[in-house]
Amino acid sequence: MKKLRTKKQILLYSMAGLGVNMLNVIVGTYLCDALMVEGFSTNVENWTYANKTLVVAGVWSIMIFLAKVLDGVIDIPFAGWTDNLKTRWGKRRPAILIGLIPMIICFVLFLFPPQNEATWLNTIYLGITLCGFYTFYTLTMVTYYATFSEIVDNDKDRVLLSNFKSVFDVVYFVLGYALIPLMIGSANIRTIAFIFLPLVLTMLIALFMIKEKSTRPEDAEE
Repeated sequence: MKKLRTKKQILLYSMAGLGVNMLNVIVGTYLCDALMVEGFSTNVENWTYANKTLVVAGVWSIMIFLAKVLDGVIDIPFAGWTDNLKTRWGKRRPAILIGLIPMIICFVLFLFPPQNEATWLNTIYLGITLCGFYTFYTLTMVTYYATFSEIVDNDKDRVLLSNFKSVFDVVYFVLGYALIPLMIGSANIRTIAFIFLPLVLTMLIALFMIKEKSTRPEDAEE
């Protein structure tokens, strides 16, 4: 993999995960709760999808739990898979794309329940979509973080990359936990989710900056 050589390159690369992590905050902190009016006492019409409950509450809690468990157990298998991926384009860029595109699709699908009432169909549909989002989010970020040890060639730059990444972690925390509540008064949470969706394109930074050779054995022999 071609190495990053300047602080500007390292700073730019550290920004790549900002938008993906922002979507994760929106889903986990706001959208999962926005499917039910229970727990909201003010401005319910903006904090929720439709100012009413759209899922079977008890079952939805189980769905969220299963999605979180799935998110926790797939890290190591995905890390092993991306480390050993064999393609003519390398191993990291294809893995990021395989995660990023379905993750965006799942995020958008999660914003559109098939029915406008609290139904089993909504609950199952949203549960499957949530599991899909967390699955592909994890693949994207596990692959991106795996590049930190490969895209720089010394410990000093690795520490610098991690420090810059921590700064952007603070940025998405501020956006997610300070700015979004301020926006709720003038827009619905689904509208806000769409407003922040383009931030996911920060991951294109990694896709353009990662330069890999083929990892296929037959290409190495040529």
